[in-house]
Amino acid sequence: MFYEALVHLGALDLGWFINLVIGNLFWLFAFYAIMFYFMGGKRTLYFTILFALIMWAFSDLEVLAGLFWTSAAFLLLYYVTKLAVVAFIESTPKLNKYLVIIATLEFYILFLIFNFLLR
Repeated sequence: MFYEALVHLGALDLGWFINLVIGNLFWLFAFYAIMFYFMGGKRTLYFTILFALIMWAFSDLEVLAGLFWTSAAFLLLYYVTKLAVVAFIESTPKLNKYLVIIATLEFYILFLIFNFLLR
């Protein structure tokens, strides 16, 4: 669906995007609430859009490439390592401002390790 959205963006199909937003209001507000909580109310809209685009792109990538990130084994590894990484970043004042970038990199690295080395 992400690639379909890129086609509609190229065609300047505004009606399709309006229909997408109206059809997914719950997820829009849920992502906004999550980002507001995690980011302390700062740049919430930016991180909501970033999070939604990343989730959307990876859901299509999983189908197209045959790579898995929603399996139980991956999610177990992801959440365990996420707790360790976030705890370390929050305890280090100099890394605290790079929390989102490091957490995203942690996902990508674990994603590659899981799909190419552990599967």
